[in-house]
Amino acid sequence: MKSGYPNITHTAILITMHACMQGVRTKWVYHMTFLVNSACHIWGNRAWNTEDMSRNNWWVAMVTFEDGWHNNHHAFEYSARYDWER
Repeated sequence: MKSGYPNITHTAILITMHACMQGVRTKWVYHMTFLVNSACHIWGNRAWNTEDMSRNNWWVAMVTFEDGWHNNHHAFEYSARYDWER
């Protein structure tokens, strides 16, 4: 006869997996943020003449969902878009 309550072992496994994935996601976001702030000040192209050494980097943009267009961000700080002057 089946009980109406879920299996405690199954629930514990799901909670553990969820906690681990949250840790992985958080670690990934931090690593990508640090990658943008370090790699995009060293490698890439400078489309705009800014006072800092920010650069646009296409391969960083690929893994960070377009955050690699760092020089555009520094040139137009209040623009919501990375690819246009607004």
